[in-house]
Amino acid sequence: YSVADLQLVIDLKHEHWHENDEQYQYMRPETLFGPKKFESYLQSATRWDQKGRPKRADWGAKKRDVMAFGPVDTTIPEGFRG
Repeated sequence: YSVADLQLVIDLKHEHWHENDEQYQYMRPETLFGPKKFESYLQSATRWDQKGRPKRADWGAKKRDVMAFGPVDTTIPEGFRG
């Protein structure tokens, strides 16, 4: 395996686990690079990379909540707002 393979797995698992403290505790070498898990992690990471993984600079960007309402447009009369 190459250094790039190792970094790709780290990046993938960071994306999967960074918002979940319960899971993020597994961001350690024994979990990421163990013989039982590494190959499947690498396959997932490779597919993720091929689909167009986000740039590292965008990792902290908040994902759009499709269930959130935007600000109310008060120029439209109240009974006609959507």
